[in-house]
Amino acid sequence: MWAALPRWAYTDLDIGGVIIQEGEMVLLGLAHANVDPHLVGDHQGFDVTREANRHLTFGHGKHFCAGAPLARLELDVLFARVVQRFPGLTLAVPLNELEPRDNLLTGGLNALPVTW
Repeated sequence: MWAALPRWAYTDLDIGGVIIQEGEMVLLGLAHANVDPHLVGDHQGFDVTREANRHLTFGHGKHFCAGAPLARLELDVLFARVVQRFPGLTLAVPLNELEPRDNLLTGGLNALPVTW
């Protein structure tokens, strides 16, 4: 299953030679939103050492998530505390055994088995 958000063009657009007429619906495919090599480099997975990039995780423009600053703060605190509390935290299965959750708009994993 591929998640997509419907949006309607407010004006005629030419995007890479494709003409989108005012009022036409465009489906924004989320599966590829944050994997453009120009944005994330060669490594498309989660990388805590990655420098800031122009991802679309919290939306864009008038659809930008109002809770994004709180979510970022929560993640900063979470990662700092998890590393402090469980310094030996490691993945309990090989990386290729992780199963992506493809039935929800938010994605994620079906499970994340870890040991510490």
